[in-house]
Amino acid sequence: MSYNATVTVEPTKSITVTGDLELLQQLASECGLVEQASPAGTLLIAFTQDNANKLRTILTGNNITMSGIDKKLLRYLADDGDDALFWNGDIHELANHKKEKSRKTFLDLVHYFPYRYIDRSNPQNVKHLLVNEDATVIGELVAISTIPSGRSSMVRVTLQDSLGQKITGTFFNQPWLPKTYHVGDQIIMTGKYTEYHKAGSNKFYPQINNPKIDKINTNRGEIRMVPVYYQKGGLKTWQVMNDNRSIFSRIPYIADPVPAELISKRELISREESYRLIHFPNTPEDIEKAKERIAYDELLQLQVYFEQRKQTYSHQRGAAKTDSTLSDKMISILPYKLTGAQDRAIQKIVEDMASEKPMHRILQGDVSSGKSTVAASALLVAVGSGFQAALIAPTEILATQLYDRIKEDVAMVDPKIKVEFLGGKTKNKPELYKALKYGDIDILIGTHAILQDKVVFYDLGLVVIDEQHKFGTKQRSRLREVAEGAITPDMLIMSATPIPRSLASVIYGDLDISILDELPAGRIPIETVWLTEPSEAWDKVKEEVAAGHQAYVVTSLVEDSESIDAKSAEETYLDLCRKMPNIHIGLMHGRLTAAEKAETMEAFTRGDIQVLVATTVIEVGVNVPNATVMVILNAERFGMAGLHQIRGRVGRSSLPSTCFLVGEPNSPEGEDRLNALVASNDGFYIAEKDMEIRGEGTLFGIRQSGDSDLKLANLHDHLYLLEYAKEDVHQAMLSEAFVNETNLFFEERSIDS
Repeated sequence: MSYNATVTVEPTKSITVTGDLELLQQLASECGLVEQASPAGTLLIAFTQDNANKLRTILTGNNITMSGIDKKLLRYLADDGDDALFWNGDIHELANHKKEKSRKTFLDLVHYFPYRYIDRSNPQNVKHLLVNEDATVIGELVAISTIPSGRSSMVRVTLQDSLGQKITGTFFNQPWLPKTYHVGDQIIMTGKYTEYHKAGSNKFYPQINNPKIDKINTNRGEIRMVPVYYQKGGLKTWQVMNDNRSIFSRIPYIADPVPAELISKRELISREESYRLIHFPNTPEDIEKAKERIAYDELLQLQVYFEQRKQTYSHQRGAAKTDSTLSDKMISILPYKLTGAQDRAIQKIVEDMASEKPMHRILQGDVSSGKSTVAASALLVAVGSGFQAALIAPTEILATQLYDRIKEDVAMVDPKIKVEFLGGKTKNKPELYKALKYGDIDILIGTHAILQDKVVFYDLGLVVIDEQHKFGTKQRSRLREVAEGAITPDMLIMSATPIPRSLASVIYGDLDISILDELPAGRIPIETVWLTEPSEAWDKVKEEVAAGHQAYVVTSLVEDSESIDAKSAEETYLDLCRKMPNIHIGLMHGRLTAAEKAETMEAFTRGDIQVLVATTVIEVGVNVPNATVMVILNAERFGMAGLHQIRGRVGRSSLPSTCFLVGEPNSPEGEDRLNALVASNDGFYIAEKDMEIRGEGTLFGIRQSGDSDLKLANLHDHLYLLEYAKEDVHQAMLSEAFVNETNLFFEERSIDS
């Protein structure tokens, strides 16, 4: 006999089971009840691991057909690898793999989406194939042989198509193939087509290396659209397909938490259908329909999350900071005129801080756009209104440079304002903690050291966080606790990573956004040159040093690596010392101590070091106006955003500057990246091109490290879905199931701002 049951997890950490009375009686006798819920036919069970185990056993033992099941319970039900609800074989092994522990339940596997598909619906004859293009050939297997090759082995198969032309497929380390495939079998073979040219001959031989191969008369061989999955930890495409097929046979119905009226209004398919079609499509149109629905859910989850955060912000109590006298004075005596973008940003920040609602604003600026001046203005508004302020940066180098710059600006306004620095090597910490607690320090600038429990403010009114995505999750949580009490401090987040405006609304949807997209007057655009070898760059370095200027040389590695073909900082330093014996060359990388890095940076700032060889430790915030040359070795190994940030270490004065990108990309996409940097100094243009070339990438990685991407939402294709999600968010929040699902998603990824 089989029963029906609906099983959900409540926000109160209990399990609700609705179903047949006989089943409920059995559950009631086995599991720890919270209460016998009303109406009849509903049971409320305490949500414990023991109860989850018992519930799992009873459900599977009674051949339950589940009509709905939520994510959190599904994870509990699948927690035991021996259970029927857990997938089997190699994927079970993968689930226990160190780097893949998070993907261990049915739902995780269903969400392991293909990254591409092979369309086998239009097989071609060999003579129509194009070199380096995906190809599908159907024919008769006319030869198969094993070729010993040292410790490994190769299997070579030959197919003959309907026109009598032959093509070879070569397989590596698959010795079992001759036992499965035999001469005379009708075969379908798919992969990238190449041609082998024999030395001394004009003949060429069609071939596909490591293709996908199947018999036509098998279920696998008749699949039209073959999903292709990333093969991690030994995971194979066919294993994922088989296990997903098993999942869908065991759970015949997948509940849809999005309100039905929204699905109908947006003409989307059901969630169940989208999951099935993403893994088992019959046509390219099936794939697009599935992606559209899943992308809508992802973007709608984001909007619900942002709306919840905004509601949380609306209940926080801040303190109005209405005295901008000190800020106005600083602006009036600066030796330069603010850009229009700086003016607009400062005006918005002053308006925010004058409200009794705490500010939650992000200041996004291109390199050299003047974010520190805007930050100094905000700090002075807080101090002028009687509050303390803090600025936190991710590295000692960046924090020190901000401290020096802001302290100088503040001293011009009022030398009585107390500005202090707190880093890992600060010596007078007990005295500093005491002064901070009693309000004797007005502005504290430093690193993550500010986040220690020992740091207590007297009356903190503003927190400025620079490059916030570089802080860990626990550190970010501590940012809200540095001023415990009824008053929530204003929060200003600064980012030097330009991102497309459309993407900003996805990543920072819960924050107000100010953008600095203008450079200070007098700045000359950096000339960017792409080279395949560095001799021209070394000539320019010598020329600029002879003129009294300085240069950076950036590498991707600290020391040589046998597995990576790239110049290291140490190797480059020694090489340049030989090439330029009369030039003072310095070396800086992440393995140096904080004191060593500070000493090296100070020597470079003073001009004692003329050429600084470094890794990306100088990527953000380093400001040496006399540096006019940047040489980036193995530039193809860097992302576009990183290259743009590194390039921004020069061009910080009225002196002409040059950036050399030295590299040999091995793909058209790599060439496009370097060409885009040569074409423009505009960080927002670079960000748009980056998104065109590689998609959104690690979306939350821009916001903070360690968070997951949107899996399928692509703003080039799905910008209309983002608009739908913004319009639909309030209606979606009426669905408790969808809100709970959203909360679980972000709880697991610890996404916070």
